[in-house]
Amino acid sequence: MENMAGDGTNSENQLFKILENEISAEQWMRWKQMKKQAGDLLVSSDEEEEEISGCLPTSSTSSKTAESSTVAKEPGKVDTKGYEGSIETMGVKLSGFNTDLTLKFLNGQITFNEFSTEMDNLHQVENTRETEVETDGEDLEAGVTEQEDDEDDEEVDDAGMIVDSKDEDWSPTPTPRKKKGKRIRKQRRKKTELPKHLQGLMGEANLKFARGEHQEAINMCLEVIRLAPQAIVPFQTLGMLYEEMGDLEKSLQLYLIAAHLWPNDPEEWARLAHMSKELNNPRQAIACYSKAIRCDASNADYIWARCNLYEQIDEHSKALEGYQSILQLMTAGGADAEDYWRLARDTSRAYLEAGDLSTALSTLQKACKNYPNLITSEDINTILEMQISQKIFVESLELLVKFCGVVFEFEKFNWSCESLYVPDGLVDGRLIPVKCTAPELLPIDLRAKLIVCMIHLKHHKIVEPLMQPFYEENIEQVGDLYLDIAEAYMENALYSEAKSLFSVLVHSTTYNEAAVWLKYGECLNCLGELESAVNSYQRVVELAPSHTGARISLSALQQQLGHSRDAVEALTIPGSSDSNPPKRDHILLVHKCHLLYSLNRFDEFYQCAKQLLFSHVRDEWKPVFRKVIFEFMSRRSRAESLEYFYQHIGKKEYFSETLVSADDLWDIFLMLCRGLWEKKMYNDLLDACIHGLTNPQILGDEEKYKEAEFLCLIACTLSRNGKLAYNLIREICVKEINNNQAWNLFNQVIICSSDGRHNRFCLRLMMKHPDNVALALLNAHNSMVSGTYKHSLGEYVNVYRQQPSDPLVNLCIGLAFIHMACQKFSSKKHALLIQGLSFVNAYTELRGECQETLYNVGRAMHQLGLTYAAVFYYKKAIHCSPPVGNKGGVFDLSREIAHNLSLIYQTSGSNDYARWIIQQYCVV
Repeated sequence: MENMAGDGTNSENQLFKILENEISAEQWMRWKQMKKQAGDLLVSSDEEEEEISGCLPTSSTSSKTAESSTVAKEPGKVDTKGYEGSIETMGVKLSGFNTDLTLKFLNGQITFNEFSTEMDNLHQVENTRETEVETDGEDLEAGVTEQEDDEDDEEVDDAGMIVDSKDEDWSPTPTPRKKKGKRIRKQRRKKTELPKHLQGLMGEANLKFARGEHQEAINMCLEVIRLAPQAIVPFQTLGMLYEEMGDLEKSLQLYLIAAHLWPNDPEEWARLAHMSKELNNPRQAIACYSKAIRCDASNADYIWARCNLYEQIDEHSKALEGYQSILQLMTAGGADAEDYWRLARDTSRAYLEAGDLSTALSTLQKACKNYPNLITSEDINTILEMQISQKIFVESLELLVKFCGVVFEFEKFNWSCESLYVPDGLVDGRLIPVKCTAPELLPIDLRAKLIVCMIHLKHHKIVEPLMQPFYEENIEQVGDLYLDIAEAYMENALYSEAKSLFSVLVHSTTYNEAAVWLKYGECLNCLGELESAVNSYQRVVELAPSHTGARISLSALQQQLGHSRDAVEALTIPGSSDSNPPKRDHILLVHKCHLLYSLNRFDEFYQCAKQLLFSHVRDEWKPVFRKVIFEFMSRRSRAESLEYFYQHIGKKEYFSETLVSADDLWDIFLMLCRGLWEKKMYNDLLDACIHGLTNPQILGDEEKYKEAEFLCLIACTLSRNGKLAYNLIREICVKEINNNQAWNLFNQVIICSSDGRHNRFCLRLMMKHPDNVALALLNAHNSMVSGTYKHSLGEYVNVYRQQPSDPLVNLCIGLAFIHMACQKFSSKKHALLIQGLSFVNAYTELRGECQETLYNVGRAMHQLGLTYAAVFYYKKAIHCSPPVGNKGGVFDLSREIAHNLSLIYQTSGSNDYARWIIQQYCVV
């Protein structure tokens, strides 16, 4: 402990000697750390901080602290080096957890909201840390106190044991034990308060401020901030200084920092919010008011001011939340009822404009519950409208009974405003009213809503007496109420009652509109009066030519009546563009396509389908557009290239949304392809399939896109467009390399294509998949056609090793040997011929004797020049029936056999016999 004391004074050495017997070095260090974190212990240098010993606040240590600190010994003489200029340029590294954050805020690197959020997070962390330190300090001080009390007891016991041998009358007297009392802890200074040793400097700064020496006052305040960065006073003083100097922006920043250091003053936050509004910073003002409301949640003025600011920045939802809070405070505080109702009406109206119907209704219902005496007929009307729109009919009746004097008579009791509850069974229909009475002075609009609620609750039989006042009113003035009642009848399938009301409306001057005629037509259609319904829908079309629903309904009715031509005309809008119809007409085109296709009017259907499906490419039916389509084969790349293409030509609306679903467009597309195929219009089919790949709805669906791509391949094959077909089938074969049907389609494409690219494609793909049988056969066939028989024989043998019992492979191997034997310079012709015939014979055995095998064996003999053997097999083959189909069908080889026989007989000089064979089998 002597080393711990260092070069301290005698009083400090004496103190450590006393403490040496009371606490250990570990306990002393824990106490010192606790005091340092609490702010009660000042460390003057880094060396002193590393020492084990601490310094108590004696005169000598205070002088050392004063010497080592940068605080001036004499008033007014402060080391201001590095503090000249504004706060943005000061190069001081302040100590404290929030210094960097403060500098960022002052320099404009972060906004006030970010600064506020970070400060709140740091305050939470600091509060948690202080709580832990206080707990450790209490445990340490409790241990020290117990040790001191025990030592005091030992000293008293030792004093009582002193014996005076000369005093014979002495006897030991028990010494009363001191009562242990709880040690009073010294209250810790708050971190936001200014330390005592800096108060003098702060006072000097205030004097400088009062004398007008602003720069020196600023430097002193900055020095205080450096030494005590969490103190409030220097920031407040700096704020006043900059406010005095006219820099309100900087002043507000410093005031905000001070407010964050002590955030529990709502009036200060409100003042700062007012300053922010004056500086045209509403979002910062909102944040300040939020802080003020957090401190004083019962102050409605703060909430009201924040709501006004939310309205200014168009955040109406948050403003409405604030108004709801004000209404709650007004209810709890017993505010003026008229003010409450006024605010409730405005808030409810705002919620209605925002589309929040339930909140608007609940707002007025709360006002009605809290202050029922001030409710007006307009309020009741508004509440009823919202309740009816939400189908809350029983509560609507309850409101009418309670405030409007409506009385319901049941068999055993009456339901009136004097009733304390709503009758059970009114909702589910178990309780049916016998009569309903309404006051004569009841406003006509409330009477209409009463009738609507009763109709929806299935009590329409007692409605007729309530309708009498309507017949006395002018239809031009109350027509909207007629319409509400008629629609209620329609919704409950009471079409006869609704018809009588609609008939009055459509013959009026004000309500002779398309919407009313449309409802009237629906009503007549439901009653089965088709001719009258057609007239109503025609009236709608006359008044609103672009009304899609009316035209569709009119077309359906015309079709039911057997007027097909009129049904088609109803779906055609006069004056619409044939080349590029607007998107609102696409729904009509869908119905028109279905109607024309069902009527078997294909030419008109074809034109209508093109308007619907390909209106976006009407001007791009050119080779350059096809190049854009087939430049990229993947769906994503093709969609991106098309989007770029249409943006380049100025058609940005290409990928805009349409009113027709993808399934409806896909059905029309399939109908179009089927019709073109049936009509054998293969070139048109190819155009339709190609442009179908560009339709946005088809591009957006992967399954539909794959099927459309396959339809395009079939169309290319049918129209003998091998180039486009090859591009499509190549991608299919790469993806479905083990699918035999894909390779069969590949062969069909090769047949109709004069391009030789498939040879290189098959060879490259064979290198990646050497065991693929289909690729091996294709490469072998290509070699056979090109005359490289040895290469083809090698490929065939590789396949033969995998599938030795395949008849086709045996036939191909036999033909390869026969071709090699027929070459002019081939050696060992006899051996080649024997091997070829043996494989042909194996083919015959594996395939069985039929028209196909006999014809192939005859062709082999014919090629070898063995015409007698060839005639034998040809004759046997020509008398065999085809394996599939009838004589003369697609798979019948009789014509080919007869042609070969005629060639043999012509060569031998039997021209008459050759002519007879041709006439017998080849003449149609």
